[in-house]
This record gives sequence, C-alpha cells and structure tokens, in this order.
Amino acid sequence: MDRQLVAGLAATATGLASFLVLGAAGVLRHPQTAADHTQPAEFLAIGGGFLLLTVGILVTLFAYVEFPDPKA
Repeated sequence: MDRQLVAGLAATATGLASFLVLGAAGVLRHPQTAADHTQPAEFLAIGGGFLLLTVGILVTLFAYVEFPDPKA
C-alpha cells in the first residue's frame, strides 16, 4: 500500500476513535451547555480529534486523486 494512503487512513481512524471515546465519556455536549461545563482540556481534545479526522480524510483523498503536472 502507498504510505500516503496508510497515513491518511491511520489519521482518520485515530480521529474517529478519539470522537468515539469522547462521546462515550460524555464530553461531547450540546453547544448551549458546552460553554458552562466543558474544561479547556476537553475542548483541546475535541479540536485535536476534529483536526486528525479532517487531515486524515484529506490525505486519504489526495492519495487517490492525481493532479495534472502544471509544467506539462
């Protein structure tokens, strides 16, 4: 397998797993209650999971899509 594809799938799986763990722990809340009850570390974990998921999806996509060479 291509290293870029493996890296993308790993980042996607890690981001998805972090969201599942955060959801099971009850950290993911409705936005109205999140500001009152969510700790800064929880916000950081949610943001990190979202970032991993987004980067993983993009890297996986770019592993499949070949862009034309602009110099050709």
